[in-house]
Amino acid sequence: PTMNGPPRWRQLCFGEGHDVVLLQETRGAEQKKQTWPKGRFFHGSQPPDNDPASGVAIALSERMARCVAPGGVIRGCKFPSRILLVRLKCVGIDLVFGSVYVPHDGRTNPSQQEVLDDLTDTCERAYGSQRICLVLGTDANAQLARSVPFRTGRWCVREAGNKQGERVLGMMD
Repeated sequence: PTMNGPPRWRQLCFGEGHDVVLLQETRGAEQKKQTWPKGRFFHGSQPPDNDPASGVAIALSERMARCVAPGGVIRGCKFPSRILLVRLKCVGIDLVFGSVYVPHDGRTNPSQQEVLDDLTDTCERAYGSQRICLVLGTDANAQLARSVPFRTGRWCVREAGNKQGERVLGMMD
């Protein structure tokens, strides 16, 4: 499904009681949601012509939107249409929600590794020297191996992962 489809996207983002909805591969449709609640719907940059499938967005409930930190909307350093972080000021520790769309294997402009490197740089910019709880929702176009200690469970789809899955697991360290 795409964001250009029926109005169910607005219902999903704002009508079902979710505090946070992370969207990927939105193909620029998020740029056209100007009537959606201001201060509750955040999106990455417009996808460039050479990368039209990219696009990310984050929708927040009214309660969560009140917690967005000043300057807390952070886009990818190199790929702002593929990486979006929103920092929420909370008691004790801040929450940072990220929506990330990593290209499929074989793509070269940008490549999977370039986007993952930019994600690492962008996350470092988001937390600086403070402790945060980082929650990433991503279409990583990866296959994660089953039963990797402290990373994946026994019900993970693949017994063995792929190269991209290994990269994603490596980022968790």
